[in-house]
Amino acid sequence: MSTTMLNARKSEGRQQRLLRIFSYLILLVSLSAYGFWQAVLPIAPASLILGQMGVLAVLLLVAQLWPVLRPLRHFILIALLVNAITGWLIPLVRNTSLWAGWFGTTNLTFWQANAGELFLKLATTLLVIALLLIAGFRRTDFFLVKGQLDAPVQPVRGLGMKTGQPWSEYGRNFALLTFIIILAATLLPNLARFGLDSVGQALPLLPAALLFAAMNSIYEEVVFRAAFLAPLVPVIGQGHALAITILLFGLGHLTGAVPSGIVGVLLAGFFALVIGKAMLETKGIVWPWICHFAADTAVFIFLAIATTAGAIQ
Repeated sequence: MSTTMLNARKSEGRQQRLLRIFSYLILLVSLSAYGFWQAVLPIAPASLILGQMGVLAVLLLVAQLWPVLRPLRHFILIALLVNAITGWLIPLVRNTSLWAGWFGTTNLTFWQANAGELFLKLATTLLVIALLLIAGFRRTDFFLVKGQLDAPVQPVRGLGMKTGQPWSEYGRNFALLTFIIILAATLLPNLARFGLDSVGQALPLLPAALLFAAMNSIYEEVVFRAAFLAPLVPVIGQGHALAITILLFGLGHLTGAVPSGIVGVLLAGFFALVIGKAMLETKGIVWPWICHFAADTAVFIFLAIATTAGAIQ
């Protein structure tokens, strides 16, 4: 092999390492101000959000001016948009008198407590999709397609994945098991306090719980997984792109999420590993959404029962 080819490979290797380092740096900056940074830094959330947006804006300028980092522009732009909407725009809308008139601030019903927030999340999802399309990504690039539902699972030790097992089997089993575990873990320890009557009284809220679960799961799959995998996979590879979405989702559950704390980080990270693999291996959003929908359905059913029992005001 000639010296020129060796030097070219070394240069390419250095560029790849630099792109990966900056990708993880952007991840660190992009972590939720409410779910991570507020637990780490004793700073007001508004200041954290402005700091995040400022650093991301600087990184976007650096990537624009430095050709080596230019492939990360779309990743930084999406991270900036997501932080601006979730950390600044949504709280701004939530604090308006119009919002209070529509969805109330005290003595909220199950619908009022969740509908407004989730409609904002749905609007965020549409904005992120629009940005991806404007940036030149196709729906197949950011997995907004059915994909191959029976694609073979790539086995990972400890996840119960068998060689040659299709996602149509593993995804179904994982979704069902996730639903049962989350519902049991949240409901059973509180059932004596809530009372069995609250379960029956919450049945009319089941359609709303299913709707909220569907909205929240599509929001999180598009905004926090597909939108980040799309610009990262071609630049730093599937392995590092998946790792970044796992950290983003897992560490975002440190505080202010269900589940939260170290256990929440580990559980959310594990969940992100499985459904991130599903998205990459099926090249579509269906199985990730189904698994996420199953998990969120259990959470919203629990919230409906808790609301009926008066445990949530």
